[in-house]
Amino acid sequence: MKNFNIFVVLISLSMCSFADHHPRGKDLFKRFDADGDGKISSVEHEKAIAEMVTKRRQRFAEMDADGDGFISQQEAKAISDKKQQRLKNIKEKRDQRFEKMDSNGDAVISKDEAQQFNWR
Repeated sequence: MKNFNIFVVLISLSMCSFADHHPRGKDLFKRFDADGDGKISSVEHEKAIAEMVTKRRQRFAEMDADGDGFISQQEAKAISDKKQQRLKNIKEKRDQRFEKMDSNGDAVISKDEAQQFNWR
């Protein structure tokens, strides 16, 4: 029980810190503040923890590719490789979009270039 109490305190602190410092923190705070009173009650907090636990369990299940209840080094590496590939693809698309926007090839996007770019 002592460990659970410590866990709850740490989660509470991390939620407050997250809400203050993370760009999406205020949105997250609003999501957990179900009644919109600007405060998170113990009931709202418990729901937030349950949601986080559910998401973590789902993430674990996704990582546990063979469903044996464990994450092997190979499974962890596969997830890491997949994430790295996804990031690489995002960077490549970003670079391609930049090159298209930079119509004169000077490695700078001017206001005119940005306005002329077809965002679709």
